[in-house]
Amino acid sequence: MRLSPPHSHWLSYDALVDGDPARVGCNLSYFDPETRSQGSGALFTLGANLDAPNAAGLAAPLEEAAIERARNALAESLLAFRVSLVGTVVSKGSWQAYFYGSETLEEGLIPAAQAPLRAEGWSEWTQAESDPSWRHYLSFLLPPTADRIRSLSQRSTDSLTSTGHNLAQPRTLTHTLIFPSPEAAELSLSSIIALDFERSAPLRTINASCTKADVSRADPPDHAESTALMLSELCAPYDGDHLRWTATDASRTNEKPPAQ
Repeated sequence: MRLSPPHSHWLSYDALVDGDPARVGCNLSYFDPETRSQGSGALFTLGANLDAPNAAGLAAPLEEAAIERARNALAESLLAFRVSLVGTVVSKGSWQAYFYGSETLEEGLIPAAQAPLRAEGWSEWTQAESDPSWRHYLSFLLPPTADRIRSLSQRSTDSLTSTGHNLAQPRTLTHTLIFPSPEAAELSLSSIIALDFERSAPLRTINASCTKADVSRADPPDHAESTALMLSELCAPYDGDHLRWTATDASRTNEKPPAQ
């Protein structure tokens, strides 16, 4: 059974929501505006009160398992409606799931979303609001920058390790950066290029508020996380950020070093 879109990258982390302990889940893949469905300007919140929260208002083990089942079933049911499940929050004795869809409500969407919660025995509630800029996702569900970059970097290094690549051996790494405009990208790139990075592609304007830039440098993949954090900090004064990195040349653990 396919539980989520192929590009899904789910991260769960502990946080405080209005001063109360919370367990937040976020699909980091939707940090990239290109992965968001066109016309997904409506934010839907699907909520349920837990049957037996613990003293902190979080889910006890049995309901944690129920939440996981409901989340997977919800993600699967939403695929048919081209709707993005972007995050969940457990706090104050309730569980809430968030997804984006069209402001023109598609017939059958809400009943399909409610079904997994009802299957677990919860009484659910649903609300919708306009959020074309994905403000709720960006300001409420995303983890701190360092946690986001760490999780995405770990996914990339795990992929390299599983295919026999040596993480300590330098190779060409390409970092994708995002900015609110081409002008902001150019201003930031002027300082990034001075650190021995090269432009690996022309700027790409995705929409009126998103421009992407790719820069490359030879680095060991096991340093990629710290490099990504540095690039994020360099982009921040221009309202930019680091999106992802990829390895773009071959280097494996079973390769012999060159003859001296």
